Amino acid sequence: MRWAVCAAMLAFAGPAPGQPESASAVPAPVEATPVDPARAEPRVIAGAVAGASGWEEVERLAAGVAARSDGAAADPAVVRALADRLADAPAPARAALLGALSRSASRDAVAAIIPLLDDPASAPSAVAALQRLTGRADLADPGAWRAWWTRTEWIPEAEWLRRLARWHADRAEALARQARELERRLIAAGRAQYALAPVDERAALVVGYLRDDLPAVRRLGLELASRAVLDAAALPDDVFDAAAGLLADPAGDVRASAARLLASAGAASQADRIREALKTEREPSVAAVFLDAIRMMGPTGGDADAAVAWLDRAGASASAASLLTSVLRGRR
Repeated sequence: MRWAVCAAMLAFAGPAPGQPESASAVPAPVEATPVDPARAEPRVIAGAVAGASGWEEVERLAAGVAARSDGAAADPAVVRALADRLADAPAPARAALLGALSRSASRDAVAAIIPLLDDPASAPSAVAALQRLTGRADLADPGAWRAWWTRTEWIPEAEWLRRLARWHADRAEALARQARELERRLIAAGRAQYALAPVDERAALVVGYLRDDLPAVRRLGLELASRAVLDAAALPDDVFDAAAGLLADPAGDVRASAARLLASAGAASQADRIREALKTEREPSVAAVFLDAIRMMGPTGGDADAAVAWLDRAGASASAASLLTSVLRGRR
C-alpha cells in the first residue's frame, strides 16, 4: 500500500530534476483542420464563420461560399452567420461577405446590407450587392434602396420570392438585349473593317474572325470567306485551315457552314478533316452537309461505310444515298 501511495505521489510530482520529461506526459496540441467552404455542409460553414477569430478566415470562408453553385449561400444558418459579421468587417472581409450574401436570395441578407448604405465608404459596394441579390439594377443610389426596403421589408415570403423571380427574369432579359445589341454593333464593325482593309490584308482578317471566341464573329468569318470564294478571290491555305477547325465547333450551323465553304472552294486537302468530323457528328442536318461536301470533293471507296451509317437517319438519308451512289459509280 505504501509503495502504491509513493508511486502516485511521484507521478503527480513529475520527473526528478535533471531527468527528461516523458513525451507522453504532455499531450501535443491538436490543430483543427480548416473548414473547406467549397465542400463543407452549410451548418459547418455557419459555425466556422461565427467562430472565426480573424478577419482573413472570415474572408476565406465567405469567398468560398460565394463561389458555390449548390445553394449553400441561401442556407438560413449561413446567411445569419455571414450577416452577423458584416457590420464590423474591414474592407476586404466586407467585400467577401457582400459577395456571399448577394447570392443568397434572402431578405435577412438585405436587412444586413441596408445599414451599410449610411456609410459613404461602404455604400457603393452595398448598392452593387443589393443589385446582384435582387436583380434591381434600376435602383442605383442609397436613397432609392432605402425607400424600396421600406415598401418591401414586410411583404409575405411567398410574395417576396415571386417578385425576386420576376426581377431577375427582367434583368436577364435586359442583359440579353444588351448582348444582342453589342453583338450587332460588333459584327457591323467587323464588316466595315473588312471592307476598308486593303485586299492583301483581308485574308488575315478572315482568319482572325474564324478563330474568334464569339460564335457570331466566327459566322462572320465564314460568310466573308464564302463571299470571297463566290467572287473567285484567291484565298490562302490558312483560311481553309481555320475553317476546318470549325468542323468541331459547338454550334451546328457553324460546323455546317465550314463544310460548305471547304466544299465550294474545292479545298481537297481538307476532305479528310470532314471525314473525321463526320465520325463524331450527331446532328443529322449537319451530317447531311458533311456527306454532301465529301461527295462534291471527290468520294473514295472508304466513304461507303460512312454513307451507309446515315442511310436510315431522317434528315441525312438523302445525302447519304447520293454519296453512296457516287461511291458505287466510281467503282465501275
